[in-house]
Amino acid sequence: DPTHGYLGLDITDNAITGIVAGSPAQLSGELCVGDVILACDGVVLQPGQQVNMIMAPGKNKYRLRVRRGPSEQGTGLPNSSEFTPQSEWIATCDPASGDTYYFNERTGKSTWSEPLPAGWQAVTGPDGVYYFNSATNESCWDRPAGGWRTAALPSLAPPTHGLPQLSVPFQIGVCARVGAFGSPLADLRTVECYGCAIPIVLYMPWMRLVQRQALASEGLFRVQPDPDEFAEAERELRNGCLEQHHSPECYAKLIKTVFRRLPGGLLGRIGPEARELGFLDYFATLPKAERSVVAWLVQLMRHVASCEGNRMSLRALAVVFAPNLYDQASANKLDDLVALEFVANMLSTLASANTN
Repeated sequence: DPTHGYLGLDITDNAITGIVAGSPAQLSGELCVGDVILACDGVVLQPGQQVNMIMAPGKNKYRLRVRRGPSEQGTGLPNSSEFTPQSEWIATCDPASGDTYYFNERTGKSTWSEPLPAGWQAVTGPDGVYYFNSATNESCWDRPAGGWRTAALPSLAPPTHGLPQLSVPFQIGVCARVGAFGSPLADLRTVECYGCAIPIVLYMPWMRLVQRQALASEGLFRVQPDPDEFAEAERELRNGCLEQHHSPECYAKLIKTVFRRLPGGLLGRIGPEARELGFLDYFATLPKAERSVVAWLVQLMRHVASCEGNRMSLRALAVVFAPNLYDQASANKLDDLVALEFVANMLSTLASANTN
């Protein structure tokens, strides 16, 4: 139906303004009024390009990437107001010094100097420094605002706050056939932790780490556990019963192993279209379940990095987790390296946001 963009959607300037009752778009539950379409079937929409230009008559299935609208507020996840395309520069706290630096999510560059908005440049004239916009021919003496933005995440709660207790043995999946490792995310039972819905098989080793007050263990998530002890802990998790006597390294590796064995990875393939969107817009386009798990992982990273003694900075944790989160099946090793850097930078950016 051309009126509704062939998907049962009312679309104005790529923003979803209505969903037709009973349409596949409504029944899927993945789209909401207020979402903005960023890409369709892998084609990133350019300024002025409408999604209807890509859709073809007679086709009723498309893969859309969207920036979430205000309907996501209150979920504990960032919403569209934090991902406006007005600036690619993000104000980020340096964990070592506590000072603010600015990170460009598209180019990967960083600077200590406050960036100017797009199109503006500082010019030194006879009477001093003024600011000139080459696109609009505007000039002013006062420094233009809006050259950077922050990426807000929920404030850091105490590690023990909001940890639900589970009966043992716990059920891993939606049915008895679902295993702890290698099962799709949609098949795993979830529990709420820090306002995020996460699989129980991720929650249990994290809860054991917190209960043992082991977040300050040196090299946590980097140091490898004893192989025999890890094999025992892995068997216990498969059976829905993870004991509390294992080393912190065992619990940390279990979390990474669950991530690594998710079919296709939590984030799937990180192709050029993802990198074109930039870190925060890409995060905003993830399906709700995946976004919730990433938001929880960011909280985990911030908790661990805040503990003295483990020598694990936010950047170090991002580098450790990144290889476990995406599909590395590409035959091109260079593509894998680019994807690895993208995921690590995305985690660092999200975890560093508003920590000062």
